Amino acid sequence: MRPLPSSPFRFLLVGAGRVGSAVAALLSSAGHTVVGVASRSPASVARAVALLDAPRMDLDPGAWPDADVVLIGAGDGAIDGIASAAASGLPGRVVVHFAGAFGVAPLRRAVDAGAVGCALHPVQACPDVDTAIARLPGSAWGVTCSSPEAEGWASELIRGALDGDP
Repeated sequence: MRPLPSSPFRFLLVGAGRVGSAVAALLSSAGHTVVGVASRSPASVARAVALLDAPRMDLDPGAWPDADVVLIGAGDGAIDGIASAAASGLPGRVVVHFAGAFGVAPLRRAVDAGAVGCALHPVQACPDVDTAIARLPGSAWGVTCSSPEAEGWASELIRGALDGDP
């Protein structure tokens, strides 16, 4: 297994929902580099591209730029499909989703293909992206990962970049 990414790292946002877009903005503010944004919704991708000053990318995982981390900010029902479609291109990468109900189960195909899976769920109401950006720093998070090392990495990420400290 490739080592977990150190700071700063390069990341993709696939699915530009409220929490995923807010996390991407906080990571970008902390010095990490967003290398692309994709979403089924033209309005969501346009909003995230503008917010993150990032390039739009195709939803086809074969066209994704290289990144250390893939954030899946899509709705609960789309996580498994995105992770499964991208599984062959993710060995050694960290794949993160933000749905609180599932743990790493929707990432199983990606993990089986060599990715590191993390489910990070903020214990916070996020009615829109701007409110999420304001509320996420200092919030409690549920963390479930495919390995103890990944749980440590994710916890450090939350205590650092997502709490406002690089």
